Amino acid sequence: MRSPSHSVFVLLARSIKHFAFADLFLLFVAGFFWGFAKGWPQGIFAAFFQIGLLPILAIGEVFKDPTSHNLWPLEFVMYGFMGGVGAFGAALGLALKSSRIGARQTTA
Repeated sequence: MRSPSHSVFVLLARSIKHFAFADLFLLFVAGFFWGFAKGWPQGIFAAFFQIGLLPILAIGEVFKDPTSHNLWPLEFVMYGFMGGVGAFGAALGLALKSSRIGARQTTA
């Protein structure tokens, strides 16, 4: 009986193949919290780079097996979109934080 492979590449492939709308929502929510907690520009960068390891692992997998990623440009556009969802959430969190601070200053 063959044991399942537990390499990083297998884990990455499973996470991409089973990607769902709920994952985008979680990226957005996590980005919102990053933006609200960290502020500008750390919150935006942290939210965008939540998925920053995925392109690096994809490049490593291409070096391991050059035939594994024949649609790599589309894959990197998808990673950029996922990072953008998190950055959009961070921008909303940052806007909410700055509007709360502005409201506090006008009432004080």
